[in-house]
Order: sequence, then structure tokens, then C-alpha cells
Amino acid sequence: MLQQFFFVPKREKVSGRNGKRNRTNPVQFYLSDDEQYILNTKFKASGMKSMSAFLRNSNL
Repeated sequence: MLQQFFFVPKREKVSGRNGKRNRTNPVQFYLSDDEQYILNTKFKASGMKSMSAFLRNSNL
């Protein structure tokens, strides 16, 4: 039986709007129209305020 291990980094706290940001690595990727629709639907249903926070908190 093949076991899979995933590295899950500790979640970093980001200080308020005026604080120093710890996240400095931008990520860009492309989606099909269907994938974009699904992502937007799940984001809106989550009630989160930012897409970045939604993606960081999604189970990968």
C-alpha cells in the first residue's frame, strides 16, 4: 500500500493592514471558464472577504 505524506506549513499570521507582510511570493495560474466559475461559486459560498484568504484556507 502506497502512503502519501503531505507537508503542511504552519500558518503565518499577517499583522494588520499597516503591519509587515510575511507573504512575499505571488502565485499565478490559469483556469478554464468552467474552473473559474466553480472557484468563484465556492468563494462566494464561503463568505470569506478575500480570494487570497479563501485559497490559503482551502484543503489542497
